[in-house]
Amino acid sequence: MVLRIRDALERLLADGTAYTELGVDRIVAEAGIPRSTFYVYFSDRSEMLRAIFHESWASLGAATRPWWELEGPVARADVHRVLDGLVRSYRPHTPLMSAVHDAAAYDPAVRELVEGLIADSVEQATGHLLRGQREGFVNPALPPRQAAAWIVHMWERSMHRFVRDVPDAELEAAIDAVVELVWQALYAPAAAPRA
Repeated sequence: MVLRIRDALERLLADGTAYTELGVDRIVAEAGIPRSTFYVYFSDRSEMLRAIFHESWASLGAATRPWWELEGPVARADVHRVLDGLVRSYRPHTPLMSAVHDAAAYDPAVRELVEGLIADSVEQATGHLLRGQREGFVNPALPPRQAAAWIVHMWERSMHRFVRDVPDAELEAAIDAVVELVWQALYAPAAAPRA
C-alpha cells in the first residue's frame, strides 16, 4: 500500500504539481485507495513524505554503496560505472527528492530526517576517503571529512536540482562531466606516478 502511495505521489510531482498543492484527497485519488487507508499508514502528509523519502533514500544508498566500496587502484572506468549507476538510480526520483528538500525548509521533522541522512552519508564518504588514503588510492592532499562533506552536499544538491532537468540526449555528457570532476579530485592524484 505504501508503494502505491509513493508511486501516486511521484506521478503527481513528475507532472509538475508542487508538493504544497497536494492534499491527502488528491494523493489517495491518484493512488486509487480510500482516504481512511491513508490514515492507517500515516498520521499526516509530513509523516507520509518522511516515510517515502526514508525508503527512497535507502534504495539510493544501495546505489551509492558501490562508490564507497571501491578498492584501489581505482580506474576512471570504475568511477564512471559507480556514478553512472547512481545517477540513473536517482533520476526517476528527482521530483520526490526536490519536494522533500522544499518541505525541509518549513517542516522541522522533514528537515531533521534529511539532515540525519545526509550526515550519515558524510560519515560513509569520510570512511571511504580515509580508507582510500590509507591504502593509497585516494588523493592524500584532501582533508577527508571536509572533502566528504563537500562531495555529499554538492552531489545531493546537484542530483535533485540539476540532474532532473538534464535532457535525455545530454545525460551521458553530464555523467562524463561529473566522473571527470570526481576522478581528478579524488583518485587521479593517487594514480599518478610519483617522481
